[in-house]
Amino acid sequence: MTETPKIHWKRIWIEALAIVASILLAFAIDAWWDGRKEAADHSAQIQSLVLEFETAQRHLSVQMEHLQSSLAGTIRVLELMGPDASESEGLQLPAALIESFDVGVSPPQRGVLMNVLASRGNLRVNSTELWSALQSWPTKMGDLEIDGNHLEQNREQDFIAALIRLEVPMSSLIQSRFTQLPADSPRQPPVSKFDADWSRLLRDPGVETIFVMRALRTRMLLRTHENAIQIATGIIKQLDEEL
Repeated sequence: MTETPKIHWKRIWIEALAIVASILLAFAIDAWWDGRKEAADHSAQIQSLVLEFETAQRHLSVQMEHLQSSLAGTIRVLELMGPDASESEGLQLPAALIESFDVGVSPPQRGVLMNVLASRGNLRVNSTELWSALQSWPTKMGDLEIDGNHLEQNREQDFIAALIRLEVPMSSLIQSRFTQLPADSPRQPPVSKFDADWSRLLRDPGVETIFVMRALRTRMLLRTHENAIQIATGIIKQLDEEL
């Protein structure tokens, strides 16, 4: 009669437990690694956002300096204007116009932020205030860009329309802008054959309205920049707290 082999239940249980333990350990290691990778990705995103907002602050600060210089030129134009403006005051106008018009407004880059907003699940922040500020930033920068376009329209459309209406040649202003270039420079415009009576601009109420609007828009842009810089400072502080 054949003897039935003895089953070693203890060894089977030990081997089964070892297999289960190894599987659980593998899962634990994977979870730990995924957690570390997620934490590293989160930290990298936060640091990228901080860098982008710090760059935005510098961009807005430099732009503010240009706007302040432009506003000084605009105010100088308005100081020269009046019904009794003379030819001597008219000769001072081109330099003031150049200072007023030598400005451009553009919003800072926000590519990292837009990527974060497009995939909110990849960035978990503890502060709802921070998330709200991040969401509202593109709108604020869009408003800034629109106001900048209005300032450019004031220069490129309203002022040029006034020159045409008053028959003042723009070439004279262009020539005064390029006086520091060599005479044989290819960028040097040809000498105008028309006489420019700048005092005519200074005596025109319509031109005064153009520059009053320009001063108001520039002041509004300066306030917008100041507010944006303060918001960026707050966002950077809150982002640092998330690290």
